[in-house]
Amino acid sequence: MHVMKKKNLTQQNRAQNLSDAGATEYHVDGEEKDQNGNPKKGEEEVRNWDREYIEVDHDTLYTVILAASNLKITGLQDLCRQRIAKMMRGRTKQEIRAMFNITDDFTPEEEEEVRRENQWAFD
Repeated sequence: MHVMKKKNLTQQNRAQNLSDAGATEYHVDGEEKDQNGNPKKGEEEVRNWDREYIEVDHDTLYTVILAASNLKITGLQDLCRQRIAKMMRGRTKQEIRAMFNITDDFTPEEEEEVRRENQWAFD
């Protein structure tokens, strides 16, 4: 794994090269370990920076996800997905729906049909 600093680019070239440089100040590619199997020193700092960077409110997270998707910044997309998964972990479906303002618009019959068709997900 190597750590790359954000490229110094002109304003015009910066938007074009965001997907190569990453949307954050530092970008981590892969995972290198030292002789003892621990992450190399600078890489742990980058992971901590990433975790702090993505600790944002829902509206900001949604905006970052859209930007990462439109700019095809896969590392940032993955970071956003991890954040969403962390937010959902250990919550009931009602809590998740409330958190993301998801309305339950299935009739009881439709919900039962979905459960039958996707029984594997409810086991």
